[in-house]
Amino acid sequence: MTKTPESTAETTPEKESLYFDLQASWGITNHIGGFRATDELAQRCYIKSGSLVLVVGCGNGKTSAHLVKKHGCCVKGIDISPRMVNLARKQAEKDKLAGRAEFQVADAQALPFPDNEFNAVIVESVNVFIPDMPQAMAEYVRVVKPGKYVGMNEITWLQPPTTRIVEYFQATMGARPLDEAGWRSLMASAGLREIAAQVHTPNMLTMWRDEMRQTGLREAATAWGKFFGILVRSSPEIREFIKRTWPPPWNIMKYMGYGIYTGRKSI
Repeated sequence: MTKTPESTAETTPEKESLYFDLQASWGITNHIGGFRATDELAQRCYIKSGSLVLVVGCGNGKTSAHLVKKHGCCVKGIDISPRMVNLARKQAEKDKLAGRAEFQVADAQALPFPDNEFNAVIVESVNVFIPDMPQAMAEYVRVVKPGKYVGMNEITWLQPPTTRIVEYFQATMGARPLDEAGWRSLMASAGLREIAAQVHTPNMLTMWRDEMRQTGLREAATAWGKFFGILVRSSPEIREFIKRTWPPPWNIMKYMGYGIYTGRKSI
């Protein structure tokens, strides 16, 4: 497995909470690859009508609503942020998904569900933020049914990152991406089998296109209005955060891709 360079920047709870607080205020929680990546996961995890799917890190509920409407499944979503769960519930209400999508506040490292409950567990751009990734992975495996799948969409290093790139991810999001071998190893160590991976190399245009499809032009415009309002009313802490993290490294896309990973629980 490729090792990540040691960084002098520590990931603190304050940095993580500020980043996610801004996201909740903004109302957008897009993941890289957009709905194309979600559909790829759904196909690889054999999600179909009647499947019960756990969405870990449900964010604003867009992905959960998409899964229900396009694939006919039922969804239980969790997020560690009460504000995100509230947004997800509002999205489900807007899309008239009563009885097919429900959400609650929970920690991925201690899922509040019994063993062997779900037909699939879907995790998109979440594991990179979790302090104890092996513990969270063990929880995904615990709650999925024997013979069923855990699917992940996660930021993946395309080549060994520089210290500057690692520090940027830590400073902005508290994120700790892995390379393909690292994600495979994490899944295998949790007992998953038949592990498959497909690493994608996006560019800024495709990322923007995916985000617009995921959010919608009207909602994106509203969210950007909120974002600039946040900047105008920002505290010294937020201004310092923006100063520290903007602009991103010019060559960031050279290192950053995303991977679709699936693994099957033993029968």
